Amino acid sequence: MNLEGGIAILRTVEALRIAKFSEITLVKPKKNSPGADLTAEKNGRKVCFEVKAFTKQSSGRKEYFIEEQLYEKILESLPKARKQLNASAVELACSLKIGKGSRTRISDRC
Repeated sequence: MNLEGGIAILRTVEALRIAKFSEITLVKPKKNSPGADLTAEKNGRKVCFEVKAFTKQSSGRKEYFIEEQLYEKILESLPKARKQLNASAVELACSLKIGKGSRTRISDRC
């Protein structure tokens, strides 16, 4: 995990705490296995969270505006995030899976 990823997870933990989630736990997947980053509970439901940090590329794609670059980066990360969430949801018995970006409102989902 890099610095940006660690900060994104800390921000997500704080957002979950504010949204009244409990039992917030950092997930450590099995060696060489995909897995979500966090689990938490709210209203009797265990939820798996995958956190992605998107940073500005040092040399952006010249054919795209910054918004388009971000959109493309998000689309590229979705298959991996989906695989990580699905693996954790089965193993950890999560009833809901949420991929968290820095602008997502998680309190409206549970």
